Amino acid sequence: ELLDYDLDMDNWNYSFELSSILSDEDLIIAIRKLTHKQGVVLSLYFINGYTNKEIAAYFKETPQNISNIRKQAIHKIRQNYRKRTLNRKEDKYCG
Repeated sequence: ELLDYDLDMDNWNYSFELSSILSDEDLIIAIRKLTHKQGVVLSLYFINGYTNKEIAAYFKETPQNISNIRKQAIHKIRQNYRKRTLNRKEDKYCG
């Protein structure tokens, strides 16, 4: 259970953990634009396999709030990724 671990969330390097399994530089940069909490929630959920309920218990929040944080983080990644790749395509074709 997540509560059994003494996690130092303030110093958790979620971007390293998430980016260590990725090879797309644009995606890594998009992940680094997340808030610290968004990154930690994504890392705990997708990499460490914790449920919203377990993460919520650690943060003393509701599972629904953790779900919302995760969804907002994914949305933010998508926006930043698309923006970055679109800008690169425009630069490539415009000169």
